Amino acid sequence: MMEISERITRVTTSSDPASRVANGARAPTGARVTMEFNRSMPLPAGQAVRVRYDFTGDGRFLDCVVVPRLTHTVARRGHLVVFHYRLSHWITGMRA
Repeated sequence: MMEISERITRVTTSSDPASRVANGARAPTGARVTMEFNRSMPLPAGQAVRVRYDFTGDGRFLDCVVVPRLTHTVARRGHLVVFHYRLSHWITGMRA
């Protein structure tokens, strides 16, 4: 399995539609984390990658193992070809 820790170009998050709790308030159950990265060499088809990152900046690392999707390839004359990938995974609500 390949570890991806460099060349991450974008990270986005979105929370789920909140679920109802006993008092009628809404409580989020987690978030979708999407990361984009690029490489100068393509990944083999179906290659799983591992990303380890500190989501909240508190020193607690999360691991994600997923098969990324190739989004596009950039080939410019006189430059290396760059392969752009996206991966997405779900994290459950975090408690202190």
